[in-house]
Amino acid sequence: MPVTPTPEVTNTSRQQQTRPEPPLLIAPRQNFNTGFLLSMVVLGLIYAVWMYLRQTITGSNLGDAATGVLLGIYICSRPVSNLMDMLYTQNIRWNELRKRAGIMWLVMNFITTFAGWATIVLGATRMVRPD
Repeated sequence: MPVTPTPEVTNTSRQQQTRPEPPLLIAPRQNFNTGFLLSMVVLGLIYAVWMYLRQTITGSNLGDAATGVLLGIYICSRPVSNLMDMLYTQNIRWNELRKRAGIMWLVMNFITTFAGWATIVLGATRMVRPD
């Protein structure tokens, strides 16, 4: 029995379809967010003052430690995100960082990172404190 070749069927309508562009994984950069960074520093200071004056938030050292460490990680998250954007993406325009607003933004990032780190340390020391 002879084998006859079958013609290849192509779906031209499928080839003409265009794929939608994938969504951006990186949110577009807003302007310098010094107000948010300042509010995070204030939040860390409020935690530190509260712990100094009242000695407890939850009533247990473990709860206070977890609160402090998680709050410190949250405070550090935005400046570290800004640093990663600066190093690995093109969202930061380097010529804007040379202006006064850009320098103040960098300083606020360092201050906020330090405030978050201090909050983590303050919370972690509560963990080893005897009841």
